[in-house]
Amino acid sequence: MSDVDSERDRQVMLFLEEIPDPRYDRCKLHRLAHVIYMALFGWLCGAKTWVDVWDLCDVHRDFLIEKIHLKNGIPSVSTFRRCLAHVSNESMQRLLARQADAMNPDLNGKIIAIDGKALRGSASSEAEQKAFHTLNAFITDNHTVLRQLFGDCKQAELTMIPELLDTLDVKGATLTMDALACQSSITETIISRKADYVIGLKRNQPTAYNDAATLFARTDICPDSWQEVDKGHGRIECRSYQTLDIQKYALPSLEKFAGVKSITRVNSVVEKQGQQSQEYRYYLSSHKADAKKIGGIIRAHWSIENSLHYVLDVVYGEDDSTIRKKTLAANTSLIRKICLNIIRAQKADKEKNKRVMLKALTNPQYAHSLIAQFGLHA
Repeated sequence: MSDVDSERDRQVMLFLEEIPDPRYDRCKLHRLAHVIYMALFGWLCGAKTWVDVWDLCDVHRDFLIEKIHLKNGIPSVSTFRRCLAHVSNESMQRLLARQADAMNPDLNGKIIAIDGKALRGSASSEAEQKAFHTLNAFITDNHTVLRQLFGDCKQAELTMIPELLDTLDVKGATLTMDALACQSSITETIISRKADYVIGLKRNQPTAYNDAATLFARTDICPDSWQEVDKGHGRIECRSYQTLDIQKYALPSLEKFAGVKSITRVNSVVEKQGQQSQEYRYYLSSHKADAKKIGGIIRAHWSIENSLHYVLDVVYGEDDSTIRKKTLAANTSLIRKICLNIIRAQKADKEKNKRVMLKALTNPQYAHSLIAQFGLHA
């Protein structure tokens, strides 16, 4: 092993050792840093459950014992779960934040999608427990997960958004959110951070929504327009974007939204199997009226659905996870996202992500090198 490799191994363990261990010393058979290392190792290799993590680590038992100097072998499945159920979620959040910030030191000019995701398998009708929700901040161009906050239900997102923004330097960035975040307090927070926004406008703001619809129905307006067409899988979608400078129109219902400069209407017409449907959507923005620019930002927002939420469900089976202990569910979700960031740091495209995981599965030294690089990044 070269001196560089030895230093990487040492650095990643020193980094993981910084996570506070809540356990009593007399009860420890496994160092917490080793447990978290093996959790990363297992999820990088394609695990979908903690049983999978144990199986994958057991397959590479000899390698792991030699590489990270395990004294008591591979922890049991219950040990993995118990450790991650007691480790502070704030500590694990800092693990993700340090990694993401090192990979993206400057967010100026970036589009950051902020959106919630339900962990559907965590719901229990018998226990009368709703599905847990994560609130995720996601850079749309390089698909890096910046932050995750965890809540008991979807309604918790409103209180989590300001908390999430407090952890980021978003100066010069554009934040995109769905209509749940269309609140005057949230736009004020964004503008105070010297950032811009594009936020959906729906009937949860009935007066503003009706005023917007009425404005675009007028015949004397002259909006800036842009159009695009998507074809594929037997489906044709035509989206027309129309953007108005609302400073030219008297709409008192929009004055409460700090920094708002334009309103955009998206006319989406979808044709599939001979059937046609149409939908209007509205967005408020602190950007000046520019249909092509704002249309591109609206499209970029949906990458959080396609390149994060969908991948978490398909690759890591997040929706199928029935973990119902809140801290364990939160920390498991964070580990999935840290591993996605590690994989995407290899500049792998959508098709190659699975190849990176397959290579990690079949080559434990490669999986170790990915974790070591993560330690240096963080």
